[in-house]
Amino acid sequence: MTPLKRASASTQTIDAAVVRARELAQKNLRQALAIASKAASKSREIGYMKGEADALRAIGVIYTSNGKMPKALDAYEKALQLYQKADNLQGEAMVYNNMGIIYYRLSKFVDATEYYFHSLKLKEQLGDKVGSVSTLTNIGSVYQKQSNYSAAVNFYRRAIRVSRSIKNSNMEAVNYQNIAEVYIEQKKLSKAKRILKQALQYFENSGEHLSAVSAYINLGVVYKEEKNYEAAIETYHKALAISLKQRLSFETAVCWMNIGEAYLAQKNFAEAEKHLLKALISAKNQMSNETLHTIFDNLSEVSRRKNDYKNAYNYLRKYLNVFVANQKAKRSNQISEMHMQYEVEKREKEAEIFRLKNVELKGALQKLDAEKKQSEKLLRNILPADVAEDLKTKGSSPVKLFKDATVMFIDFKNFTLHAQLMKPEEIVEKLSFYFTGFEEIIAKYKIEKIKTIGDAFMCVCGVPKPVSNHALKMVQAAVEISVFVERNFAPNPADRFEIRVGIHSGPVIGGIIGTQKLAYDIWGDTVNTAARMEQNSEPGKINISEATKRLLKNKFDTAYRGKVSAKNKGEIDMFFVLP
Repeated sequence: MTPLKRASASTQTIDAAVVRARELAQKNLRQALAIASKAASKSREIGYMKGEADALRAIGVIYTSNGKMPKALDAYEKALQLYQKADNLQGEAMVYNNMGIIYYRLSKFVDATEYYFHSLKLKEQLGDKVGSVSTLTNIGSVYQKQSNYSAAVNFYRRAIRVSRSIKNSNMEAVNYQNIAEVYIEQKKLSKAKRILKQALQYFENSGEHLSAVSAYINLGVVYKEEKNYEAAIETYHKALAISLKQRLSFETAVCWMNIGEAYLAQKNFAEAEKHLLKALISAKNQMSNETLHTIFDNLSEVSRRKNDYKNAYNYLRKYLNVFVANQKAKRSNQISEMHMQYEVEKREKEAEIFRLKNVELKGALQKLDAEKKQSEKLLRNILPADVAEDLKTKGSSPVKLFKDATVMFIDFKNFTLHAQLMKPEEIVEKLSFYFTGFEEIIAKYKIEKIKTIGDAFMCVCGVPKPVSNHALKMVQAAVEISVFVERNFAPNPADRFEIRVGIHSGPVIGGIIGTQKLAYDIWGDTVNTAARMEQNSEPGKINISEATKRLLKNKFDTAYRGKVSAKNKGEIDMFFVLP
């Protein structure tokens, strides 16, 4: 009996050590790792499999808290193997959720969703409703991050229903607030306002201070979007009062900043400047670059409106400095390089610039402002609008899975022969004429040009912004492009530029490639199959897959033309779109 008692005592000691290690995760990395590693080693010695798995999961949590994601994943995978070996479903569910969190932070949303669903399935199997709510919320966050708002709201509502079943009002209110944030992003302000007011009633009554602050800030944003600035300022002040009382430093800075922005919108520049300067002090203490970025931009605008060009110039320089710092740290876009080069040149002239008279200083400010606009314009020209905005405001744009999109390839018949018979400048001029025409047509249908490869033109509908009728819009554009090409036929048939068109619908992955010369691209079987549709088309014809045909819902007449072999898909049916 004695050995059993010692083993029981040992397991209790190990369990306590694991809890202690998790508590130290963000305070003392080395000490936390030492305790958890010792617990894992001791568990192996006495054959305590659950203890070893718990210790390894704790190591994963510790590494995650300190931003060491590869090491965290390694620890989680080892813990998962042990939990599976021990048939510990609860442990498996927790590890899957932990791994989903890591992939979410790494912006690998497909992987994150996969792990979250594994976790959800096990939690539902175990009847773990609290855990199910947490994972449902996480899945909703993934879809919201990808702007798949209908899916996000669906999972938030599922979380609400489960929360209600276990009478967990806090989780219910949190997910109502999540839905409100989705509505704000969609500009559905009335819905957002109604939901936020309901959530606030719970947060205020339950003493959930941080959630209450977040809800008040979101409600203030709604009022500001409605241009009800008085209500916005009043609401921000309610959030500020809680933040100051609870010593929530970061939230305090955000409140001051939002109040300042509301006063700026009212053209009350004195109050705007006063509150923005308070925000600046709080933000500097918190080292929040994103907040500083916005504050400097607003302070520059306030100074400009007051004709204080010296301070306007100084704040705009600081705005650009913070912007450059963010881009350099994330190494994610070309704007970083542009501004860094600009800042190097400006530092060399700082002494001279500050000696300029007020009129000259105003001119320098205008030049700097033009540089800012030029860099933003360049970003918008080389990337999709939503992606460019992500890079400008967040410093990065995650790779995303788009479940429903339509891809089109176009190329020219006998292009190689044309290229041999025409002068280089003539062939380039000809391609430019046609590609410019294609771009103008697809723009009308909210289709995104991806790239040109020689004489091939590639575009997609439903990426990076989801479009419900993507297949219909793409075929409509293809028909218009065909008419455009026919209208511009040369009199001599040998000189005519004729096109082949191929279209396919399905899921694609989209994102930025490169860090120096940015490019937005798409990948996946759907892209490959669309290329096969084009390769097997005929001059003057629009060749579509069965998947695209189904989505057209008989809006176009088609003619069946046989099957073609596609990579990873086997034999698929093809159809010509009839005129």
